[in-house]
Amino acid sequence: MGEDKDFTYTEQTTEYVIHLRRRNRKKLLWLLLLLLPLLLLIKCSKDVHIETVDIFEKKLLPDTYVEMTYLDKQLFNFKKSEFFSSDTIIVRGSTDENGLIVFEDISYTLYSRIIFAGTRANILATNDCYMVDSLMPTFHSLKNEKKLTAELANRTYEYEFFVTDMDDEQPIPNADVTASGKSYDKENNWNGKTDPAGLIPLQDFPYCGEVTVIARCYGYENDTIKGDARLLYGDIDPKRKLELVPVKKMIKFVVRDLNTNEPIPNATANLVIDGKVVQTVKTNVNGYASVVGEGEFASVHIIKEITIEAQKPFYNDTSVTTIADNFIKLDDDKRVLYLRATLQDVEFRDTDGASGLAGVTNTITVNGVARPTPEYSNANGKFMVAGVLATDKVSIAATKTGYIPNNTTISNKLFGDLVTANSKRDIPLAIRKAEPDPPTPPVVVVDDDDETEDEVPDEIPDAPVVPCDAPQESGGEGVTIKVHSVGKATSFVIKWDMYSVPDQLIIYCGTGASKKQLYNTKKPVSGTGQATLKCSSNYITIKVIGSDNTQWQYQMECK
Repeated sequence: MGEDKDFTYTEQTTEYVIHLRRRNRKKLLWLLLLLLPLLLLIKCSKDVHIETVDIFEKKLLPDTYVEMTYLDKQLFNFKKSEFFSSDTIIVRGSTDENGLIVFEDISYTLYSRIIFAGTRANILATNDCYMVDSLMPTFHSLKNEKKLTAELANRTYEYEFFVTDMDDEQPIPNADVTASGKSYDKENNWNGKTDPAGLIPLQDFPYCGEVTVIARCYGYENDTIKGDARLLYGDIDPKRKLELVPVKKMIKFVVRDLNTNEPIPNATANLVIDGKVVQTVKTNVNGYASVVGEGEFASVHIIKEITIEAQKPFYNDTSVTTIADNFIKLDDDKRVLYLRATLQDVEFRDTDGASGLAGVTNTITVNGVARPTPEYSNANGKFMVAGVLATDKVSIAATKTGYIPNNTTISNKLFGDLVTANSKRDIPLAIRKAEPDPPTPPVVVVDDDDETEDEVPDEIPDAPVVPCDAPQESGGEGVTIKVHSVGKATSFVIKWDMYSVPDQLIIYCGTGASKKQLYNTKKPVSGTGQATLKCSSNYITIKVIGSDNTQWQYQMECK
């Protein structure tokens, strides 16, 4: 290279040779090094496009909140007067009606682009009815017009619903629960049964949209929850609590006598549920409001196991246990509780004024049928009438020699009334006024074994003559002689009962030495018998020869 010369172009010259002067390369390199930091301070910007879509249906989601976080790396931050600064930048907003959001003029430095090319941004997208989606793209890979897509799934939860009895707030197990929901045009259905605690979990239950939840159970009215699913979010009570109203009905029944099948008024009936008496009623007595013997319990839950207990004095208690609805559905003649009447033993007393009267013969008649064996009052005047039902009607004829018979105090009385009333069980007897004695025949010794005793006079007992139509006579062991006045009657009927121990019976027409034998069993006999005899005398003499430990009776009727 020579000295620098000016170049002049001429047309005559056909060829030129140009020599370039060599520059200093080291100077150029130093110049570039001085300019590089300034280049790294250059600020750049871009727009970031993000769209949000339903992950399943791929439809765009408007009004979705989007937040982007990235690091702004600078060689020198003039605001902070700081080298190698790093700031976290957050931009946020909501997608438009097309499900798109554009973060405009997102700035960064050439320094960040070159040195931190792999730095990632954090993008969160969330919607009230959708779950959060998170994206972490490389920040510097985001370019203008290039859309980044966030895919969101529907927001769902596992919801527990609680089914209870509205009355007692106890859980209802095995209740049927169905649910349906429509969230963003998608229909879902659930169904199942509650567990022993009354709970049922429903998986993937929508957070948004209209839902309907229905609980059903036999014995209850249905309950329904209907409305915006978002209202169900939170605590189970009371938002997701279904309270079922128990179905209640009246229970009618009749209490009857097991033996007679007659209704029993004024019986006590208890309704027992869960081991507790919850209602007590009396059966009807007048037949106006309902039939006699009928009772009713109001407002009984039809699915409950119930026990109806029936009771009344002089009856054995009874009960029936069943499900209320099963009992309600029975025919009228099946809704019956039968009470078995108990046999009663009641003590009576024969009295002579205020004192008890011993040795009185008491003939017992029950429902018009006389008992074969009379009852004799003891030293205190007391005797027992045993084995009689409270519903039976009883009559007692009390007789004793020297007393006027009494068959009116206890005459066709309801035995149950006598059981409960001590004052009604005294039978007074009045002393019979003295009557003229019949002619007294001479006292003779009688040979009981002689069947032809017409010429042998009988011993006349020291007692007044007994009328022919007097109540039955009775006695025991030894010789008993009774003289009966027959008046103008020409015939009479005698009926006797010697029971199980044999006794001998001899009947005479007349008395004293002039009597004539009319009838003789000839030997001791047992059991019952009767004879119709004629006699022209005004007196009949009856002689009974009783064996040891015996009882006997007879009754005369004159015609």
